[in-house]
Amino acid sequence: MLKPSESASKTARLIAKIISSVFDAKHFTVVRGGPEIGSALLREKFDNRFYTGSERIGRLYAEAASKCIAPITLEPGGPPLSPPPLQSAPRAASRPSRQKQSTSSSSQSIY
Repeated sequence: MLKPSESASKTARLIAKIISSVFDAKHFTVVRGGPEIGSALLREKFDNRFYTGSERIGRLYAEAASKCIAPITLEPGGPPLSPPPLQSAPRAASRPSRQKQSTSSSSQSIY
């Protein structure tokens, strides 16, 4: 089961369409919704959990997994950093950027 972030609804719809065309719902499905769906899923007992997203919500997943002694994988994420502004001076453009960038634009959960 996969629950994509509610803040990426178009992506969630596309993922759901692809997954449902490849897998039988008994084997793998996509669940869409907001925090109320996430909270309900946290109360379920799964054999394993994987979460990518904020530290605050990751702690809730870890607590839920501890109640049923289930393994969990947490990958801190969050909103991506903005790219550095373009600089017009050639000297400045040749220096390496020290700004970190994240590829995780939202949270997702796999059960």
